[in-house]
Amino acid sequence: MNAIEDTEFSRGWTDLGIRITNSSNGIPSAIVVVSAHWLTEGTYITCANPQKTIHDFGGFPQELFNVQYPAPGAPEIAHKIIEEFKFTSIKEDFDWGMDHGTWSILKWIFPDANIPVLQISIDRTKPFLWYYEIGQELAKFKKDNILFIGSGNLVHNLGLLNWRNWDEQLDWAIESNQTFKDLIQARDFRKMATAHSISPAAKLAINSAEHFVPALYALGFGHDESHLEFFHNRVQSSISMLSFQLG
Repeated sequence: MNAIEDTEFSRGWTDLGIRITNSSNGIPSAIVVVSAHWLTEGTYITCANPQKTIHDFGGFPQELFNVQYPAPGAPEIAHKIIEEFKFTSIKEDFDWGMDHGTWSILKWIFPDANIPVLQISIDRTKPFLWYYEIGQELAKFKKDNILFIGSGNLVHNLGLLNWRNWDEQLDWAIESNQTFKDLIQARDFRKMATAHSISPAAKLAINSAEHFVPALYALGFGHDESHLEFFHNRVQSSISMLSFQLG
């Protein structure tokens, strides 16, 4: 619902877009997103242009299903990544589009939808450290002024979510959120790849692993950046909205 409502999170994403636009790099040439909602065996990148807005959820108001984010694709950039990537084989995909992990935030960050968007899938067969290392190789495309986004939740356990009281304070969720923030602050990115085994609280937090691993891609992409900024440091029941910007 943050995709269509005026909340602290939608306002924060709007502010992020302004900061990016006004930065020294200016408007990115393209945006590459790893979303928790595209899991595959093998790694794929979207190559379609135009591409569809995917409404991969149910039980929400029609207003949410009506949202379209008509950003163009960028098959030429996708093919460049495929050709130059050495860490693993990346295959082209023409069936996927932009799932809600992508468009629900981009509609606030870049509301004009005029920047090409690509998604890279999460290979569900790989260990956590692999996601950080693939992010490190993706970093070589920063020279092309590509913005990389990892979209998920560092703490994400829907089975323990209090649907009636999102403000419920769960000790394990608060503890794990702080643990993850401390590791990122200390730039102990490789330890983040073992975070699920640090404590019982962290294990509960990463109950839904696909929501955690987009952060590992992002940490790999920004591992050599000096600027680190946190925002949305709020835990809602069993979900954390903690976000960070590297670079």
